[in-house]
Amino acid sequence: MERAYDAITVTAENMTTHSTRIMLTYKYLPSYEFMQNTGRFALFDKGGQYLVDSISVTSSEEVNAEAMNIGDSKANYFPNAFDSCYTRLLRHHYKSFVNSAGPAERTEDVISRLPEIIKLNPKQVFLAIGSNGMRSGLPMSTYQSNIQIIYETLADHSIKVYFLLPFYETAIDLSAQVNWLQLNFPSNSIVDSWHPMQQPNTLYSDGVHPNQAGHYLIYTTILQALGQ
Repeated sequence: MERAYDAITVTAENMTTHSTRIMLTYKYLPSYEFMQNTGRFALFDKGGQYLVDSISVTSSEEVNAEAMNIGDSKANYFPNAFDSCYTRLLRHHYKSFVNSAGPAERTEDVISRLPEIIKLNPKQVFLAIGSNGMRSGLPMSTYQSNIQIIYETLADHSIKVYFLLPFYETAIDLSAQVNWLQLNFPSNSIVDSWHPMQQPNTLYSDGVHPNQAGHYLIYTTILQALGQ
């Protein structure tokens, strides 16, 4: 099975009889409410008799990419066409780019996949994570501790970290996160994506996710902050 943004392709073949390969591609709409997260894998029994000889999971993500984004659904939210998301725009900007983001993800999820991120070894990371924890009542102290773990782990592996300040939203107040990040990390590692997103008409109707104009604003804000 291979996932490429909004398309999932599955290939099946009977290795005993060497049957003709069957290939099926399923393309789901970006407007579908529940985004597929293929970060975990399982086999489900639908009846009949069979023998599973082996299963292999591989990734085609680029190693040593110029940049990686670490985030949540705001990095690829469903109402926006995939090519409009700031992460897709960054992918076009950099020669090699990885988007490590999934729906509803929190700082704890990022910590759990730090070994994978370290193996991918991006040169720099744009860290945009944390609002979902606040949304579900995560203590501010736990958020701070988790961010510190993520930052120190990446820095210890010579991966440059840029903090994208929480994207402004009307659903919850993220100003405490904004203030803490600005007070505790070097100014040259901070990308102010908080204030620009307070402009009118930059949010989707849910008041949480950037709309197409918001995504483009985040993209240009990142490049301006990095002098690109």
